[in-house]
Parts: sequence; C-alpha cells; structure tokens
Amino acid sequence: MSGFFNRGVTNIEEDIIFQDVRRFSYPVIFDNGYEDFPYSVKGTAFLVSYNNYNYLVTASHVIKDIAPEKILVPYNTFESREFIPFERVIKINDDEKVEDNDFKDIIILKISTRADFKQKVNLLPKLNLGKKYAYELLPYVHKLFSIGYPSHNNWINYCEYKIKLQQSLFTGEYVSKAELQHCHCAKYEDEAHLDGMSGSPVYALTYKGNTINYGFLGIMIRSRVFLDGYVLINALNKLGADLK
Repeated sequence: MSGFFNRGVTNIEEDIIFQDVRRFSYPVIFDNGYEDFPYSVKGTAFLVSYNNYNYLVTASHVIKDIAPEKILVPYNTFESREFIPFERVIKINDDEKVEDNDFKDIIILKISTRADFKQKVNLLPKLNLGKKYAYELLPYVHKLFSIGYPSHNNWINYCEYKIKLQQSLFTGEYVSKAELQHCHCAKYEDEAHLDGMSGSPVYALTYKGNTINYGFLGIMIRSRVFLDGYVLINALNKLGADLK
C-alpha cells in the first residue's frame, strides 16, 4: 500500500522519532461510489487519543465535498478492506464575528466505542494529545516537521484495482504567528510538493543538551500555515463534557 520517503533527516535520533510518529498519519481514503473500485484518495488525517476516546482529525476543506460516512480509514493496511467505524462528526463552531474562518478549518470524527471494534482500535497507534501537545516548546524549536500523503505520491490504477500511497516527511522551521486567528506560519524545505498535506499534524523537534524530543503543535491547513493545536484540544474538551 505505502512506503515512506524521508526528507531532512540529519541523525539517527531524529529518524527514530520520525519512524515512530509516522504511524499516526493516515491518507484520507473515501468511497467514490464506483462499483468496480470505489476508492479515491485526498489529503491527510491523523489518529489521536484524548481523555479515553479516540478520534480521526483532518482539515475541513479536505473532505468538503465528501460525506463523513464515506471516509475510510484502514485498520492496518488498505489491502485488508477493513475500515475503522465512526459514530460522530464534530466541527468547530465559534460565535466570534471574524473575517477569516481558517481557525474553523478542522473536522473531528469520533471513533466508535462499540465493543466489537474496541480491541482492534486500541491496538492502533495514536497520538496521545494529553502528553504531547507542546505549545510551550515554540521558543526552543530546532525544526518543525509534518508527515502525510502529498498528492504527487498517490497513485490509483482503476483498471488493475490498485492503490499506491507513499508517506512523506517534510521538515522546516517556525516563522511567526499568522495574522489569521489561532494560526502560525512555517517555512518548509520542499514547499513545491505540499499539496495533499492539508490535515497533517505539525510537530516541533527540540534539543535539550543531548536529549531530543518532539511535541504536537497543530494541524497544517495551508502550505505555510498551521492551526494551533489548542483549537483541537478545546473542541475535544467540550466534546468530552458532552459525553459524560
């Protein structure tokens, strides 16, 4: 189904982190309605766990023309044709009257808690937001990175009923806060190939002495703009209160 194209790795310690974190990113596969081979690919999403619930997160514009029930996330590999079930769709709402709506460009799909799916879902690697959100790391960021499924790497052969996907790692640097509400600017080393990376998680890579670590910063919504992760966490906190 997929491979991994590693960009910008400078040492083994960084590569260990990249190989671990890449497991959280998924291609947005959806049912296109064609009887012979009903699968298409568009953009990137990632799996998170927060307060004992699991969610799939992506940018709203990635699935703007796709009904949420058509989104398909494989349990393990695409070849299995076995997909994760969702039970609720959450969008960002805000009463503030602002000119830009980029901070609303996020959609969250709550993964089903049905008993017959729970064990499989628990085995999937997920980003633990409670431990890894790290806005305070911004002043100390060594580099930013994001892992997803850029469009130029995705290939579907409808005649042979095959789908080929390749993950890519993009590294860059933090630039500044954006003029857009709740957003930040970044600069990546290979910006020409960022199409399809919308919805990808954005991480900080930091060094403290000889120790290297990473933290979750936000969600890529444009090639140079990412939405702050606290928008996602605030939405999940509100949702969690509703679920209790």
